Amino acid sequence: DSLRLKYVRAYVDCMHEGKRKDKIETLLNWATASNQDLPSFYEASAALRGGDPGKHTKQSLLKGSGKGFMTKVKRSATSALAEMILRDLAVMKKNGVDCEGKKKLTNHFKLAYTLFLRLNSSSKEAVDFIKSGKPLAEAQALCKCYLSIQSGYRISSINFDDMDNETYCSILEGAVSKAKAMMQEAKAASKKDGKS
Repeated sequence: DSLRLKYVRAYVDCMHEGKRKDKIETLLNWATASNQDLPSFYEASAALRGGDPGKHTKQSLLKGSGKGFMTKVKRSATSALAEMILRDLAVMKKNGVDCEGKKKLTNHFKLAYTLFLRLNSSSKEAVDFIKSGKPLAEAQALCKCYLSIQSGYRISSINFDDMDNETYCSILEGAVSKAKAMMQEAKAASKKDGKS
């Protein structure tokens, strides 16, 4: 598995550097739709003391040791996509946000929300994961997009490393709530347009 993972990560890195978001999204969808690998199944089952862990698509990518192949593939893909969002935000901060940038920022916010949901973890679990010294680009991308939209489409330069857990968790929960509402509005609008 370690050799396979090495090649998968090299692929993800190449697609990340080449800004091929669509290829990484495809890999993430394949990994999510595939069968669970045995090491992560056994780990999840052991955590339940022998119970059935259910579908791997519902298991947290942050809890446990994360030793399963599919867990590592999904984490690599979600992290790469989140890093692409953060890189775009840095460019937008330097160049400013025009009408096209506003649309791009909104799309990034929706993608960051989707990536955060794929972690299958609560805001508190995500913040605890970050504060344990591990990077979590998915949460940072979601928070930065959220704060930028809330501040009138000005890209935030806030440093999340200096934040206490409660503040970070509050911002993350606000971002999740705003993104959920935004997704529901978009879904309702598309249904309304479909009926017209």
